[in-house]
Amino acid sequence: MKVRFAFSMALAFAHLLGAQGKNLKTLDEIKQWRFDVQHGAINFKLSSYTHGERPRNMVLSMDLAVDSTAITSEEADLLRRVLQEIPSLGYEPRNLKMITASSDESELRGGINLAITRSGKWRSCVGLKYCYEAQKVADQFLKSVDAYKEFDDVLQRYGLKRKRVSMDDMACATVSELGSASRSDGGEPNTISCSGLILIELEKEGK
Repeated sequence: MKVRFAFSMALAFAHLLGAQGKNLKTLDEIKQWRFDVQHGAINFKLSSYTHGERPRNMVLSMDLAVDSTAITSEEADLLRRVLQEIPSLGYEPRNLKMITASSDESELRGGINLAITRSGKWRSCVGLKYCYEAQKVADQFLKSVDAYKEFDDVLQRYGLKRKRVSMDDMACATVSELGSASRSDGGEPNTISCSGLILIELEKEGK
């Protein structure tokens, strides 16, 4: 999961900045943080792949430690601490272009799975590597709940705002594929489990 998460983050950031595949650069890590939360720990990693060019655009990943859980308000408080430190690292917080998180570790996961189950879109893509139809449903859900609105106050202090929250690299499976029994009556499965990368795209205020 860690490898897939890092690779997906790099591809998403490259796409966001308009990089061509043949010119795709690897992300340069700037710094990592590890913070304790009420139920475990969360890691933040700040990266850039502009190699000293100006402006040095950045991406920040959030990654919960094993057996940890966190709510968005906790993540917002930790985001504030990270942004406060960025200038001392020689970077401008206003050049942060994206924040990423795994849906597996998000409090939004239950709502995403429920929305996809109710839509029935999972039927056409269970077993496929990527589930674009379900991804569209997840995007609609994230928009409907104004996902990560708790970040707004923190971002505004640095002249930033959320541009869009969406899913990437989403895959779905039924409980039977995950090693559990599905319904024996041929009806809906007991559980649909979908996972992917949540992309919180940012832009400067005034745009």
